[in-house]
Amino acid sequence: RVVDGETSEALEKLEEKLHFRNRSDAIRAAVRSLTEEIEELSTLTGKITSVAVVVHDDSSDNSIEKLKHEFQDIVVTQVHNYFSGKCIEVFVLNGQAKRIIDFAKELKNKPKFTYAKLVNPHPTHKHK
Repeated sequence: RVVDGETSEALEKLEEKLHFRNRSDAIRAAVRSLTEEIEELSTLTGKITSVAVVVHDDSSDNSIEKLKHEFQDIVVTQVHNYFSGKCIEVFVLNGQAKRIIDFAKELKNKPKFTYAKLVNPHPTHKHK
């Protein structure tokens, strides 16, 4: 089996909701989306400001605190809120692009986070 049960269920939901013909199409779209996200990160240079949004369970609070302390040199503001049974964190980041990219990679490596996204107000490419 290539994917676990939870991932398999998520793929089925994607197929239904987004009308993919099959799982392969859903996987291709997911890989394309992640590839675009990684390519966008790779274009960031110099000193920048970004916003990170994280949604997680209470049990992940310790991971958030560790992340905040590890990147205290770029975390300008952190807002924490509890909404619909989940914690929501909004980070305003300011610093060298490499540090912000490292922060984004750490977000993606935390499986306990329900949602993690870096938003860059600096357009790095034009949509086709």
